[in-house]
Amino acid sequence: MIDEAARAAGIDDIYMDAVTYESGPSYFDILSGLRTINIGSDAFSKTAADQLIEASHEIAHAQVFNKMSKSMGFDATFQEAFLNPERNFGRPLYAREEQLVERLARWRVRRHSGGLSPQQEAASTKYIDNWKLVEWTLKNMEREE
Repeated sequence: MIDEAARAAGIDDIYMDAVTYESGPSYFDILSGLRTINIGSDAFSKTAADQLIEASHEIAHAQVFNKMSKSMGFDATFQEAFLNPERNFGRPLYAREEQLVERLARWRVRRHSGGLSPQQEAASTKYIDNWKLVEWTLKNMEREE
């Protein structure tokens, strides 16, 4: 799945040191200093195209981390990406990154596979729209404070 997602992205280096498979959702993280993509068990109940979108989504997170670390260094990027409260789950920066990586993943898989079904497009659009709403809501809450 990861190799196919890398082919969909058109990249040779997927900016990770380890792939794990655990129960639950998929995610990108730094575990014991290793850039790690976990493909969660939830992915395996999805269609092949949806699995590819999910893996491409996590690769895009790894690419964001890599881009930041080229300018800031690994340790500073780790601090910024994982320990900065402004990037925590449920914060506007987190919501913005989720939208970005999902759009990129969807575009890559669409291009790689020659298209997506209306259901796959709708599911990805719903995911993006949910994070847009989160970002908008959080920004407005911060303005009111």
